[in-house]
Amino acid sequence: MLPNSSMAPAKLCQHLETVHLESKDKNKEFFVRKKEQLLESQKNMMHVTQTINEEATEAHYLVSYRTTQAEMPSDKTTPLNVFWCRIRDEYPTLGKMALNIFLPFSRKYLCETGFSTYAATKTKYRNRLDAEPDGVLNFRMAARRASRDCSEVVRYYEGRSVFVTGATGFMGKVLVERLLTACPGIEKIYLLLRQKKDINPEGRLQKLKQSMVFEKLRRSNPTQLDKLVALWGDITEPDLGLTREAISMMDSVSIVFHTAATVKFDEELSLAVKLNILAPMMLMKICKQLPNIEAFIHVSTCYGNCELTEIEEKVYPPPGDLKSLLAACECLSPEMLHELTDKFIGSKPNTYTYTKAMCEHAILQNAGSYPIAIFRPSIVTAALQHPMPGWVDNLNGPTGLIVGAGKGVLRSMHCTRNYVADLIPVDVAIDALICVGYYTATDSIFDEQTSVRVIRVSGHGRPWKLATPKESLFVAAHLRKNRLSDERESTLYCVRSLDVKVYNCSTGLSNPIKWKQIETSMKTVLTSQPLDGAVWYPGGSLKNNKYLDWMCQFLFQTVPAYLIDYTTWLIGVKTRISFISLNKRMATAMSVLTFFATNQWRFRDENYQALKNRLSSADRSVFNLETRSIEWTTYMRNYIDGTRKYVLREKEQDMERAKRRVRWLYFLHYGVKTAVILLFIRLILHRSQTAREIVYGALRVLLTIFGNLSQKLSITS
Repeated sequence: MLPNSSMAPAKLCQHLETVHLESKDKNKEFFVRKKEQLLESQKNMMHVTQTINEEATEAHYLVSYRTTQAEMPSDKTTPLNVFWCRIRDEYPTLGKMALNIFLPFSRKYLCETGFSTYAATKTKYRNRLDAEPDGVLNFRMAARRASRDCSEVVRYYEGRSVFVTGATGFMGKVLVERLLTACPGIEKIYLLLRQKKDINPEGRLQKLKQSMVFEKLRRSNPTQLDKLVALWGDITEPDLGLTREAISMMDSVSIVFHTAATVKFDEELSLAVKLNILAPMMLMKICKQLPNIEAFIHVSTCYGNCELTEIEEKVYPPPGDLKSLLAACECLSPEMLHELTDKFIGSKPNTYTYTKAMCEHAILQNAGSYPIAIFRPSIVTAALQHPMPGWVDNLNGPTGLIVGAGKGVLRSMHCTRNYVADLIPVDVAIDALICVGYYTATDSIFDEQTSVRVIRVSGHGRPWKLATPKESLFVAAHLRKNRLSDERESTLYCVRSLDVKVYNCSTGLSNPIKWKQIETSMKTVLTSQPLDGAVWYPGGSLKNNKYLDWMCQFLFQTVPAYLIDYTTWLIGVKTRISFISLNKRMATAMSVLTFFATNQWRFRDENYQALKNRLSSADRSVFNLETRSIEWTTYMRNYIDGTRKYVLREKEQDMERAKRRVRWLYFLHYGVKTAVILLFIRLILHRSQTAREIVYGALRVLLTIFGNLSQKLSITS
């Protein structure tokens, strides 16, 4: 029996006590556990050397909860989500079991009927869609809001601050948006921003807040954007350009997400080294100065080791000597370094994959002071759901392919059509990244044989936050109950793994989409819902043969580009763009993409799948890590619509004009093709007597067959 408290509301105490006794009889294993089970369930960072009776500690929590609730006029005044947050905070075991039973129900049945007869309530009200008139929240809103508030990941970020680099990039924007919307209790998000042209970081922050990625947030909860704080800096500068004052502002930061990098595959080696290797190393040094740092998450790429066909979730040996590379970048002239680039990168296809692989090894070599994880997405594409289906803001990768084909300027691309295009929607990758941050910060390892850093809980000068207030209360309650001496107190430890965990985030194994499926979807959507301002009929095709691809590019891209530019120059018409320069830029972009479209990899994702399986139902209702449920046809349609809306900024009223233009281009396209074919036949017939005899003979045979069929049909009729 639990201790009584005359100060508490009688009805609430009765409810709590009844469920506690019933659940104790039905679920005895919840109350006496081994130390590993207990600490895993509580997500603590403590190593307790003996079995603990959790029931006594839970009783201690309930007394505290009753006391804090004593001055409340009525338990009915407490909103559903606040009620469950308090129960879960102060009475963890009861909270877990009761949440699984009562989460979908309205306030009335949850707090008045459910506690005493939870089995009947579960059966009777399982399918209730709305609360009673005196209920607090609508059923669906209650379930959604309570799920978010009870999510362990969401609750971890509550009251914490994070630091993000690359916040103005594609993944960085979605990361910031998801942290603000999915984790509304987050304290601050510090963004590393550099001065760009004449716009200072504060101005860039205001411009970022006006981005379309925050459109929904500006309508629903605009005050969340006030949590964004700009820090002046530059990842190409020493110490990232951060001043001492800026670093001191980051004292409250718990998690650092490093997403900044150059995604230009053919970047100059010296700049790629600065952005992709030196910047993460400098950021790791800065993290050592942060008193509350709990995790450092580095965003890499699945293609860092693309010379292999199967990539595991581990850090591979470096493709070269880092010290020699840094010395060369410092001492050699840009021209000489450019000449030696191919020798440095070796089997790597470009400087991007080379520097990403080198960076992973550098991170592994410098790890040890705080938990670190490496997150590797594959080809990051438009959003599946958040912030909006199809949201994208750049022309990288397949997005450039969509625009080029939709505008009619891209007619051919070298690609192995049956190979897997390993696309990953940006919001799925970001949701996984946020969860990686949580588990990297909270995971504990109890294997004494594992390489770990062990620090006493009671110690001072800690390099990171060892325990939350809740965990400290848990330790204090346990020590008071068992009257442990100071010597026994020294058996409580904080244990952190020094291993760098790697997560491959891809769809190639779980839900593959092939390049030919992308081609089919693009042709279907771009002809029925065309892009505005197309210069030719949308089309083109993927070619398995590189020589055929080269010939098609020359005939249907290069030649028309020169014809258009020279014709407009001769007649004195000025155009907004040069088709010759556009064709050259497009050829460069396609040559980079061709490497990934003519090769196929197998990205092992055991850690990613384990991460997904660890999420509770409440976590999964907020964060979508499931790649198997992606319906690619619908996704590609949303992707193309998103490219039209968010990249090209086309409006709905432009659609009719685009359709009229494409209908006209359709007849022009096939008219020109027919004329070219007839001209080609005419040239052959004019030059070759043998060709003329073959063609005329074939025509005579066809006419004879047609005449015979006509006679038979007339006789039959």
